[in-house]
Amino acid sequence: MDKDYSEITLDKPRRIRYRWQDVRELSTRLGEATIRDVLTKLAEAEPRTIAVALLLGLRHQEARITLEQVDARLDAYFRRDDPPGTLAEILGAITEALQGTGLLRDR
Repeated sequence: MDKDYSEITLDKPRRIRYRWQDVRELSTRLGEATIRDVLTKLAEAEPRTIAVALLLGLRHQEARITLEQVDARLDAYFRRDDPPGTLAEILGAITEALQGTGLLRDR
């Protein structure tokens, strides 16, 4: 495993990192029973999944971060022009951080 986090610039450069507890909470908050279900919702770019995944992935740096703060950062991120914020970049950063947990390995 190269690293256990991903980097993205939202309001400022941030690291997204997940512990097992975060992955479990993500599954619970989304009402899903499996990691495959969570990954499917991410692949479908379901807005709630993206926001909750970012919330849980950012709280290792900012323990008291709220969903409203994540929403505000995402809103600003998607409105910026230089460089433009893209959904693909957000999803890629979340997926890369999930891979850092070791959960998505084939073997």
